[in-house]
Amino acid sequence: MMDDETIAQRGAGTPRPVLRRIGPDDDRQMREWLIEKILPLERAYLAHEEPWRQSGFSGTREGWDACRRPVAECLHRGGAFLDIGCANGYLLESVIGWKRAEGMAIEPFGLEAGHKLADRARRRLPQFADNIRSGNAWDWAPPRRYDFVRTELAYVPPVLRKRYLGRLIDEFLAPGGSLLVAEYRSRNQPYRVPWCDVALRRWGFVVTLVRSGLWEGRELTRVAVVEKGDGGIAIAAESANHFSEGASRKTILPISSP
Repeated sequence: MMDDETIAQRGAGTPRPVLRRIGPDDDRQMREWLIEKILPLERAYLAHEEPWRQSGFSGTREGWDACRRPVAECLHRGGAFLDIGCANGYLLESVIGWKRAEGMAIEPFGLEAGHKLADRARRRLPQFADNIRSGNAWDWAPPRRYDFVRTELAYVPPVLRKRYLGRLIDEFLAPGGSLLVAEYRSRNQPYRVPWCDVALRRWGFVVTLVRSGLWEGRELTRVAVVEKGDGGIAIAAESANHFSEGASRKTILPISSP
């Protein structure tokens, strides 16, 4: 991540959010979070046989399609797609199939903190096995830039999330690329809890697109997109909410700060 505490966008658009320097205490918090919150998920995922359960979804295959297809809907063209926290690679496999049906070619890449899950992903996508890496995006050095990067705020402690997203934009995304911040919920979570796009706007990121997935009458998925312009970050645009359960309906909403 760049060292400047405040970095103005290089080119037209809005200012870059303020990103404090990363220090040793931040790395310690990240290690503790990884050990306590992230790595234990590997055993839980691998206890199941269904591929969508090995990828963290506890419902049915139909529910998986409804709640994960919004990720694919954010890919408006072909290109290199990095799934951070790719688990067993089932989302990558699904996205490839969904976009192929639309005539788009996606080159999949995955990053997974759990070594056993990463091995499962390599076996699931043997032709792309070299694209699946084991590591933690907080300190992993990407070997290239990607057109699309999917992540979740839950991967890092709350106090580090803004800086984490800034690093992905600076060091992972190619110019003109899109950062997809996904949030998945269970049916038991209350509606009053703000979704990820609210947090992104509060931190100063410009959300250009929002896609949502419904299952059994509830919104269980939301994916917020932040675009990196050719000369910087955050291209202002309209925000679109797509709610889908079988047939979909579309609502166009203007961007507004909370």
